[in-house]
Amino acid sequence: MLAVAEKCESTNAAFEKIKHLTFERFMISTQCPTLRAYFYEMTKVNTLLFCAIFVALISCDTREIKRDRFFLQGNFSFSEREYRTALTHYTNAITVDNDFALAYNNRAVTLVALDRSFEAIQDYNQALLINPSYVDARYNRATAYEETKQYAKSLEDVNQLVEEYPDSIQYLFFKGIVLTHLNELSEAASVFSKVWERDGSNIEALINVANVAFYQGHFDASLQLLEEAISIDPNQPNAYNTMNQILVESGDYPGSLLMIEKAIALDPSNAIFLNNRGFSYLMLDSLNLAIQDINASIVRDGTNMWAYRNKGIFFLKNGDLTQAERYLKEAVDAEEYVPESHSYLAEVYHQQGRREDAAMILEMEKSGDYH
Repeated sequence: MLAVAEKCESTNAAFEKIKHLTFERFMISTQCPTLRAYFYEMTKVNTLLFCAIFVALISCDTREIKRDRFFLQGNFSFSEREYRTALTHYTNAITVDNDFALAYNNRAVTLVALDRSFEAIQDYNQALLINPSYVDARYNRATAYEETKQYAKSLEDVNQLVEEYPDSIQYLFFKGIVLTHLNELSEAASVFSKVWERDGSNIEALINVANVAFYQGHFDASLQLLEEAISIDPNQPNAYNTMNQILVESGDYPGSLLMIEKAIALDPSNAIFLNNRGFSYLMLDSLNLAIQDINASIVRDGTNMWAYRNKGIFFLKNGDLTQAERYLKEAVDAEEYVPESHSYLAEVYHQQGRREDAAMILEMEKSGDYH
């Protein structure tokens, strides 16, 4: 018995070194037309270490050891990208100890990996109810709120983090992302500028200052900042993407195509980039190339209403008014405003002889009543 007890104590000491391996979520910027991209960095449990500790743990049968054993199994499964298995293990840990905040946090991260962010928020809530000072859970919840477009709630969480950790570049940068979503552009620009001043290696911050300038209509200033970013690091696809948008606004479609080609060369599967190239092709009347990119974008992100707008434009240019109306109406009815979707839909109605409908849809856009 003493040997077993000593074994359990030494196992507990070893376990203390790894049981707090919570999964950190870090924000990186994705630019125009929407801001939003996430990635995970996991501290992986060495397989041999896992096996050694697990064998030791199975000989112990206390409540805490049972809980920690499930938690460790969950961490290992997550590191192997076996998310459903990880979910089961974290749930088992919570069943043993329903006040285990770390397990709620990690189960939430796993739910996000499974595209179940709304459920994840409930677990983050529980983790913070158990431990209100749990910083990782608060930041993770802020990113989940942002992902689910609950921007005001996201800002509330990140403001608390910035207040508690004013020197954190990570939290300040994410605050800029959320402010941009909320169209608080002047404050967002100020936040991104602070990040850039504090960390001159954070090129994404400089690009986001440029993006905000673009959203404000300051195209020359935006272009100057983007050129500065590229001079420092030419491998920044988001910089080329925003340049594409500036040139589209100025009507320079050959130039816009050149810029978006550079972005795609650096990030070939980016749904936003593919859609933006599709639009440049549309404006150059390269319709076959346009629809290939637009469809590829929709396959990668079926929620991007800009791609649906562009597909409607494709059908309009091809003379298929029924399909054009279908896709443009989806863009018009989207939760977020998609520029020019109303005017293109009005053109469809005009060609169909539905002049009253055309006038009504244009009036909706003019009045700001987009739906």
